[in-house]
Amino acid sequence: MLHVFLLAGGAALGLSIVAWLLSLLVKDASIADVFWGLYFIIIASALYIGLPSHTRLQLIDLILVSIWGLRLAWHIGYRKIGAEEDWRYAENRKKWGNSFAVRSYFQNFFFQALLALVISASTLVIAYNLSYAIVKVGSLNGTHLLHIFAVGLWAAGFLFESIGDWQLSRWIKTKKKNGAIMTTGLWRYTRHPNYFGEVTQWWALWILCLGGSYSLFAIISPLLITYLILFVSGVPMLEKKYMKNPKFKAYAKKTSIFIPMQPKGGK
Repeated sequence: MLHVFLLAGGAALGLSIVAWLLSLLVKDASIADVFWGLYFIIIASALYIGLPSHTRLQLIDLILVSIWGLRLAWHIGYRKIGAEEDWRYAENRKKWGNSFAVRSYFQNFFFQALLALVISASTLVIAYNLSYAIVKVGSLNGTHLLHIFAVGLWAAGFLFESIGDWQLSRWIKTKKKNGAIMTTGLWRYTRHPNYFGEVTQWWALWILCLGGSYSLFAIISPLLITYLILFVSGVPMLEKKYMKNPKFKAYAKKTSIFIPMQPKGGK
């Protein structure tokens, strides 16, 4: 397993250095957000290309991870066109002074690469088991019903995330009043449909790797992404940002915070 980890880690490290150098060139460390999804693609691609053999399941994993990563990179990158450096990074730039360049690499880019490597546990397990034919059960080399279920679940999560982001982007362009809250479409059933969709996709990718060595260990992937989104950088930050808004408070009282449900009162 060490060789798989080193190959994936080397690819992620290389991308982190490229992204960091680019951030110094354009003087915008917040491009780290654009590169987030690309780490997973480079990890999956390095394992697919760099290992001695690969199978259909590994290709499926690469395709799903690539679709997710490219869509996310495009979604974040498109919003950054013409925009200034995100306030969080700009604040650190002032605070860190002359040490900003070095600290930016380790705290933004290197940390992202390391985090992506851990979250890619399912991808690493699939590559390890299938590329070296360690698992020979009923056919992880072929199409298994569990794999079909996993791909279907991933597709549902992808649609939830991408449609939720699209609906919000379209709404932001047309809203007329400050303080207005998005409450239609998927946002009628959950306050964070895009985050729910993302978490669903990572659980699906873990299900895809079940059946081989280290597959239970790989549960760290969906558990970590779920924890980060629900308790650290996703839901809590947005909830805190809008909780002083009376319209959001009214919306929150009747709308599920995460798992899609019928609004209370049915309206």
